[in-house]
Amino acid sequence: MKFKNKILISIIFAYCGGSHSADLIEVWRGVSQHDPEISAALSAKLAGTEKRNQALSLWLPNVYITGTSGKMNSSSETQGANFTAPAPLGTSSGVGFNTSIKDGTSNAWSVQARQPIFSQERLAHTKQLNLGADATELEWTFTTNELMLRTAQRYFEVVLITKKLALLKSEYEAIKIETLKAHEKFKLGELPIIDTQEAYALEQDLLAEIIFTENELQVAKYVLSDTSRIQTSELNLKSPRNNLLTFDTLTLNDWVEKAKQSNSLLKLMQAKAAIANQEVKSLALTASSSLDLIAQSAQQKLTGNGDFGAASNSTLQQMVGIQLTIPLFTGGYTSSKHDEAIKLEEKAKYDLDSAQMKITQSVQSSWMALASGQSRIKALTAGLTASNSKLEATKLAQEVGDRTTLDLVNAVNAKKLVEINLMQAKIDYLINQLNLYALAGELDVEKLSLINSQLEM
Repeated sequence: MKFKNKILISIIFAYCGGSHSADLIEVWRGVSQHDPEISAALSAKLAGTEKRNQALSLWLPNVYITGTSGKMNSSSETQGANFTAPAPLGTSSGVGFNTSIKDGTSNAWSVQARQPIFSQERLAHTKQLNLGADATELEWTFTTNELMLRTAQRYFEVVLITKKLALLKSEYEAIKIETLKAHEKFKLGELPIIDTQEAYALEQDLLAEIIFTENELQVAKYVLSDTSRIQTSELNLKSPRNNLLTFDTLTLNDWVEKAKQSNSLLKLMQAKAAIANQEVKSLALTASSSLDLIAQSAQQKLTGNGDFGAASNSTLQQMVGIQLTIPLFTGGYTSSKHDEAIKLEEKAKYDLDSAQMKITQSVQSSWMALASGQSRIKALTAGLTASNSKLEATKLAQEVGDRTTLDLVNAVNAKKLVEINLMQAKIDYLINQLNLYALAGELDVEKLSLINSQLEM
């Protein structure tokens, strides 16, 4: 073997000692604390709680105070007035009153309180805001479940690649021994050169595959490490044990009904459809009218000099009453927005139907995979026993010359493939359980702990 290849092998088989095995719960704990996606969802959830306060504020009194100050011109002329004054002036008719202020000082203030009594638009917006708050909580649940599921998938991806790498290394060691044997037998004239060449070619192919798989494993570990903040050297993860717990499945219809009632994504889509419906109601023609209780106090004072000398005008007003507002024409804007909202509501309903269809199909797929999962694991376990027997028989036959080195390699490959498929079947069985729990809105740390309990100690 070339010196360069020996160096590569020494690097590949080097292992960082002192690391501990991080279980699924430990990895999830790290992800739930550090993954930016779940942090963003939590921030959105906390922001969503403010929507309930906003909904309440729509029906609380609004109080405004305004003040103005500036320069102002004013003139007034009254002719033909009737004037009455105490004696000796008496009563006069045809009296004229003229006032004039130029570049005078104007100061005004007003305080107004408005209490909504009835508004269909406000009522619709209130429901929208409360539904929006519900939607952020549902989105938080959906994001958490999706991230929990994705974490389990990434965890088991590392487990599977680690298993594959271990089998490749084991196979490489076996082929390396056979290469040496073939070379010795060739020198003794017991085997043709072709056996030695085939064994060496297989050895190099395995070396290349080991290097590729090692890189693949490091990438998978980096992804899991980035989200969990657990060092890659500590990601010596646990594999599924041999005897997995039997998943006590309900009927397919039961799981479908659970999903329809509790699936977080479906409930989120329902909330969005309801929000769209309230938007239609808020833009209806009848929703534009409103009735408010108002109270107002205002004062304006103007002082200065004019055509008739110094002058001063002052007014003070107080008013309590109700105000009815009925928009008659808005340029077509409101009606256009109403038509737009109707189409968006239709879209939301179609999106809901599409989501329900996809979720039902996902439930069916996961349920069927679980129903056959145990049988698949048993079949592959039996296949592994048969592959071991075939490999041992091939080794004995190859020793006496009845089988070639290539036959032995094929037997080793067959055993490796069955072992990888068995590990994949176990992982699929556990992942499909999590999938079904997530689809039914039941995935939580307790369910994740149940899966974690089925990993090797």
